[in-house]
Amino acid sequence: MTGVITRLTTALGSLCDQVDCITGATVVNKNGLVLAAFMDAAPVSKEQVGALGMALFARGNRVATDLTHGKPERIYLENENGGMVICRVQDKALLIATITSTQDVHAVFATMQETAALLAEILPDNV
Repeated sequence: MTGVITRLTTALGSLCDQVDCITGATVVNKNGLVLAAFMDAAPVSKEQVGALGMALFARGNRVATDLTHGKPERIYLENENGGMVICRVQDKALLIATITSTQDVHAVFATMQETAALLAEILPDNV
């Protein structure tokens, strides 16, 4: 599993390097356990990001299901200081990024989608 964690962390670092406004990225499994994180510039801990991201995604999933819109691919939270973007990694995990600006949000979405596809290849089915 150490090799998997190293590969996950490398992918998260690459995500943060590709888009300037991303301050940190975390991969969380379905149980809320942080599998890997790259949080060098993030203002909060990886555990906080993981817990808050999982809670927000669970609530968003519930709303989408109640409205019969299916599973959300992404949840986006925006505030005056940036925000958080949460993206599904198939049905294996969540990719959570903290951002400082919403001006490049479309670049964040696209880069996170590419990273989620890479993470899906790295992660085993039973994380």
